[in-house]
Amino acid sequence: MKDMFSGATCFNQSIDNFDTAKVTSMDNMFCNAKLFNQSLNNFNTEMVKSMDSMFYNATEFNQSINHFYYNISYKYGIDVLWCSSIQPTHAFTGYL
Repeated sequence: MKDMFSGATCFNQSIDNFDTAKVTSMDNMFCNAKLFNQSLNNFNTEMVKSMDSMFYNATEFNQSINHFYYNISYKYGIDVLWCSSIQPTHAFTGYL
């Protein structure tokens, strides 16, 4: 799903029914998707190895991602999701 909605500046549709069980990369998935603010409650991120810049410049996004399982080497830390552009409004309680 790498770059899937990257640059989709007007996108704000539900994608909560996507089957993400086998996804390994969500890098830049919502990068610059400035209007996106939909639930990701049904996203299965257990196989994801990389979420670099996943929400970079997704300025409207404020949904909970508390259920995300972050299975990566931990060398970058959780800031890599946001790349300092915005900070999450909900606490992240993944497996870091």
